[in-house]
Amino acid sequence: MDLVVLIKTARNQEKDMSKFICLKATDFGKSYGDRRILSNVNFEIKEGEIVGLLGKNGAGKSTLLKAIAGIHAYEHGSLKFNGKEIKSNFNIVRDFGVLIESNFLDYLSGYENLKLLLQLDGEIEENRLDEEIDRMLDIVELKEAKEKKVKDYSYGMRQRLGLAQALLTSKNFTVLDEPFLGLDPTGKDLVKNAILTKAKEGMPIIFSSHDLDDVAEVCDHIILIKNGTVSYDGPMKKRVEFRILLDNLNKEVFLGYKNIKFKENKVICLLDENESINNFFSNIINNNMKIVEIETKERSLVDMFYEGLK
Repeated sequence: MDLVVLIKTARNQEKDMSKFICLKATDFGKSYGDRRILSNVNFEIKEGEIVGLLGKNGAGKSTLLKAIAGIHAYEHGSLKFNGKEIKSNFNIVRDFGVLIESNFLDYLSGYENLKLLLQLDGEIEENRLDEEIDRMLDIVELKEAKEKKVKDYSYGMRQRLGLAQALLTSKNFTVLDEPFLGLDPTGKDLVKNAILTKAKEGMPIIFSSHDLDDVAEVCDHIILIKNGTVSYDGPMKKRVEFRILLDNLNKEVFLGYKNIKFKENKVICLLDENESINNFFSNIINNNMKIVEIETKERSLVDMFYEGLK
């Protein structure tokens, strides 16, 4: 079992359903001139939760992240952090760690860039700066390159330096736009480990990504944006498609299920794991239908993504 899986397993065992809601969007909307980019966006993010933000190119993912980070003003609805409206309290976002567009001074080393940012931030005591920077560079595996000028960093190294900067300056919330972009598999694993470790400490994190495998590996919760609004907001659950051949099929028994089709005497239904599956089969048995044959297929996040875009 690799380190990413071990850290996520440990987090899952420690989950607390009563965790505090940190960020809440209510009927949020954003326009550029007469063009409405996002509308009626609603979701909640809890402490220690890792949220994957998904959608096609141009869906409004970066716009939403920039609004959360205080980079873009917004005209409609609300975005509240710990109960306070972000657009009315811009001091809130000073405590956010943000990786949206990495900007570093190329003539300084990676270490010097981070030290300058932390000195300007002023939250970490001067005598602890070296220790904190080294700790974070170790997590993103840039410690050996800390004296190297940023102009000589590869794209992947700059991405990891950006992540280090975001996590170092993040006190209560982290916003990452495409943190895996341009990284090789080793670089991706380093970023995943850093994200999982920070979330295990209670940090809520939202990030956008086009790589669904990466999202599936680290996220507890996904938000899917389609046509400028949220088409799915919920947990990362396994979903199973059942094709069940029944004797004495009674279609009325299945009227309460959303994702269901009938083909002759077959019921085809897409269900979330555990409780909904148990209830589904209890309904079949309790209504005197006989199961003749069952076929199953586990649906991946890729399937969920494309279903959400239909």
